[in-house]
Amino acid sequence: MKTDPQIQQDVIAALKADALLAGSDIEVAVKDGVVTLTGIVSSELITTMAQAAAINIADVKRVEQSIQIETASELRDEQDVSAFRRSSPIDF
Repeated sequence: MKTDPQIQQDVIAALKADALLAGSDIEVAVKDGVVTLTGIVSSELITTMAQAAAINIADVKRVEQSIQIETASELRDEQDVSAFRRSSPIDF
């Protein structure tokens, strides 16, 4: 039976191995074989795929998710702010 840190590493590896999930902002925590996924993603599909990737790891008992889905306008606002910060001579 895998330890929680081993399960965590396997879930992280599975998320990174999927091209759609690799760039997602998903954090993985494991306690007693229960995986908790948190973070912010752009769609329900990403959430579902992350859950599927986690539940398919050996010794995972259950997957709980607290992933938030950002709307397109929120994502665009964040991208605009990030672009401004990168181009601004002021250090934010």
